Amino acid sequence: MFHFLLILLIIVGTTFSSLSVSFHHFYSKLRVLQVVVSARYNILMGHMMGDDSTVHHIDNRLDFSYIPAVSIPKGMDVYMNRFQLGSKPHLNTSYAGSIWFLFHNQHYKLTFPVGLAVIGLYQLH
Repeated sequence: MFHFLLILLIIVGTTFSSLSVSFHHFYSKLRVLQVVVSARYNILMGHMMGDDSTVHHIDNRLDFSYIPAVSIPKGMDVYMNRFQLGSKPHLNTSYAGSIWFLFHNQHYKLTFPVGLAVIGLYQLH
């Protein structure tokens, strides 16, 4: 019985090592969802503190005004159409704009629309 389990383990191990499993799609989705949750929490904290909540793209990270920065992994391109995005304490968007995430074959757009600060996330490809 032990020999059978050992041979089965070797066969399964060589099968998995020969497969090229790519987690890039899952990784990019998780990173974008992390930014969405962080941006929404940042807006909530700005509302609770009674001050503007902003997002800046600096080097390889996104800096939020009330929570720790989110790092951008190598290979993911991030573009913003303004220097900063964010909202006022009464939840109206003071700095409307978009953030684009480009990672392999996946493209996402995170929007801060004009008016009420309801963040939208769109998959472009």
